[in-house]
Amino acid sequence: PGSLGDIEYGAAGWYESTAGVVSLPVPSDALATVATNQLMIMKPEADGQVIAVAEPASGLHCRADQFVYRLDAGQAATVDVWASSWGQPYPSARIKVIHDPYQLQPYPGAPPPGVPPEAVGFPPTIVADANGIALLPIFSRDPSNPRGYIDGQVYGIRPMLEETIAPGAMYPFNMWEFVSVLVFDPFVPDEPPTWHGSLQPVFQQYANLYPLMADIVNLADYDSVCEMREMLLLAFEQQISSPNSMPVTRDLSQAKRTAILRWLRTLGPDGKPLRGPLPSPAAT
Repeated sequence: PGSLGDIEYGAAGWYESTAGVVSLPVPSDALATVATNQLMIMKPEADGQVIAVAEPASGLHCRADQFVYRLDAGQAATVDVWASSWGQPYPSARIKVIHDPYQLQPYPGAPPPGVPPEAVGFPPTIVADANGIALLPIFSRDPSNPRGYIDGQVYGIRPMLEETIAPGAMYPFNMWEFVSVLVFDPFVPDEPPTWHGSLQPVFQQYANLYPLMADIVNLADYDSVCEMREMLLLAFEQQISSPNSMPVTRDLSQAKRTAILRWLRTLGPDGKPLRGPLPSPAAT
């Protein structure tokens, strides 16, 4: 074991001047040792040092490149999973894939995440290519609205290098390195889409969630939404990568977003999006 240097993180102004990024030079005669041995950050204690952060002792690691996905029921995604050994690509690595909802932060009384598990599908094992990259296909199905008022369901999917999960071994993983997938419930609007037919409940939910928006547009009110039609079109037509994108569209299924755009663009004889007939009163 050897030291590459000290990190004076307790010095005045250290974080403000470094943002926590530190570069330690490696002597040329130590390059081979560093390339094939475990790196650690040690924290000084009164009776010595303790490990604060460390690489896996094996030097093996895998993780997804992109790790957040939003899918309409029936959509699929392909995830790039990178396998490495001592920081270099790990060709032909075998990677196990499992359901892992335990980092999705459920709380007492909330619907549990990850159920029903059959709403997402993936192969149990994938194999990396010559560059250490394995393709993980994820398939989605209708989750059947397990969260009620909240659209869809969230799932955790964890890729793990096969040789690091031997029975009795503690797998050396970062608990946050999992793939998070939101599968939306199917949405079929009335045809053509109308406010009273299928869209008012969608707008109502966002009016409830963001009451401060009422100073700009009352999303629960047909006339207010019609008055701000051009602004809403601008927001909903943007790609998610655009700074002008309406952030809550990231929590709308593509089916709902498409229906809203069709509704905003299709005007009736009065020059407004279609109101539609009032729903019949519920039977008592």
